[in-house]
Amino acid sequence: MGALSFLHDIGKLATGFQVKAWGRNPDITQRGHVQCGWAWLARGEASEALDGNASLLAEWGPDIEMWFRLLFAHHGRPVSKPDPSWGRDAFDPALGYDWKAEERVMGEALVTWFPEIRNHAPPPLTDEFAHFFAGLLALADWVGSDREAFDFVEEFDPAYWTTALEKARRRLRSIGLDPSGVRLSGAAAWSLLSAHPAPRPAQRTIADVETSERLVILEAETGAGKTEAALWRFARLFETGQVEALYFAVPTRAAARQLQTRVNTALKRMFADPAPEAVLAIPGQALAGEAKGVRLPEFRTRWDDTSAARPSRWAAEHATRFLAAQIAVGTVDQVMMAGLKVKHAHLRGTAMARALLVVDEVHASDAWVTTIQRKLVNDHMSLGGHAMLMSATLGAVARAQWRGEALPPLAAAQSAPYPVVWTKSDCWPVPSMTADQKTVSVRAHSGWSGLQAAELAVAAARRGARILVIRNTVDRARETWRACVEAAPDMASAWLLRARLILTLGNGTEIRRELASLRVLGYGVDDIKRMLSRENLLVSFLALPPGLWLGHRTAVLFGAYYTNDIYNAIITIRPFSYLMTAVVTMCFVLLAGKAVQSRIHRLDMVEVLKDREG
Repeated sequence: MGALSFLHDIGKLATGFQVKAWGRNPDITQRGHVQCGWAWLARGEASEALDGNASLLAEWGPDIEMWFRLLFAHHGRPVSKPDPSWGRDAFDPALGYDWKAEERVMGEALVTWFPEIRNHAPPPLTDEFAHFFAGLLALADWVGSDREAFDFVEEFDPAYWTTALEKARRRLRSIGLDPSGVRLSGAAAWSLLSAHPAPRPAQRTIADVETSERLVILEAETGAGKTEAALWRFARLFETGQVEALYFAVPTRAAARQLQTRVNTALKRMFADPAPEAVLAIPGQALAGEAKGVRLPEFRTRWDDTSAARPSRWAAEHATRFLAAQIAVGTVDQVMMAGLKVKHAHLRGTAMARALLVVDEVHASDAWVTTIQRKLVNDHMSLGGHAMLMSATLGAVARAQWRGEALPPLAAAQSAPYPVVWTKSDCWPVPSMTADQKTVSVRAHSGWSGLQAAELAVAAARRGARILVIRNTVDRARETWRACVEAAPDMASAWLLRARLILTLGNGTEIRRELASLRVLGYGVDDIKRMLSRENLLVSFLALPPGLWLGHRTAVLFGAYYTNDIYNAIITIRPFSYLMTAVVTMCFVLLAGKAVQSRIHRLDMVEVLKDREG
């Protein structure tokens, strides 16, 4: 496999590729190295290629072309074999460059560094192994293309292979793909995760499931401690060497950001120093632990907590590498791309094969998403990975699909235990905790006017309850609030009308998100326009006095700075100047408000509320 990987860039021998780096132009068309690889494969006989050593590869049988198809897919997607008429000049001779001589050097390196190919062949090429190898090669290409770890050696050194192996070992350890230097701070017991004296029932039940079970499904209500249960499961699998990494997938970016902070805090307790950092797997953002990164040209990243390079944050620096992180928390779409026909799907799937994949809120997925996730999880487990699914309300249909069984009869589905832990072949009901249970009663009420809602709210409030009244529109909310104040004036200070304040000084993304939120909450376009106008005018009026004073002081300081023995800068500001400043400022405020208001009608609420940042 190493010998094959050695040849993945064989197309770079082509004159048509090498000319890209030359300062001169010998009238040779520039070519891509992957297509040139196909052209190289079609040239001549194997006995003449690679100083005759290509004949060793030809003996591997008819699969050899498929192996090269995998090699030439190392940039993330398969590259079709070009037409025979393509690139006929790709290997034309050029003054000062002999590609055939360079090929003989590669042939010498091939048999020197990989002597096993003289009497060994690669394993049979199944579909599963082909996909896995394609991802592994793409991942290796990302790792090996780092100039900081593997400096360029211009002249061929027959002994370089030993040096390269040592550099590769150090690099894999430093970026977290080799976890041999990472260890838990203690045994994978409950005390490793929490200072609480005992785990909750759902957490204890998960801990009792054998680590040999590759699929675990936890159904439990919100607040049952599912996150800590997943971390405990990961700790036990990591302790026994069954997984090396963790990817925690949640439906939304907002949930991922909150969970990343929580998981990163837990890692500091779980692992001995230096503990791995939780990577936030959201495209457009670089966050590892508590450090934020800014992407620079040439695939470099500047982190805000250090000026030095941090190899351990390698996976956080590019979205393609998120699943190669040792610990990552992100959106479920990043995982799903390993199961779709998209660029770098193979890399994502292979990188994730060593991990415990935790998918939270699996009930939130529709049929299309669930189908992709099921296929992905099954493929993940077939590669030796582990998966844990969590839900508060999974449902019998989804549960049967995930477990690969027939849909149970209605009576059996209704009598299924809850909360519960499922595996492929068994289930463990979670013991109940009476102290944590509460009784919720639902009662239908005919009529839901502001007055009727206020009467119910006031009555409950006088009994000491905390009340939340939810209305569908802003007008209904205002009506109900006024009714509550009128019905219980002695409790007026306790009634709170919750509304969103638009931050006119925020950035464009924040303003659009606030406007979209108001529209969803029921505010009409005219309501928002009036709100914007009032807020803009209020903020402007409040800002004018300190702004005028600051302008006056700036002018005075400017004059004092340029006043000297031979030049006296006299600053004179007439009252009319203050008036003109105020008028012009208010005009600009009104124009800016009109510009924002004109965009309310064109606001794509669905797109804005996807919570894109970075």
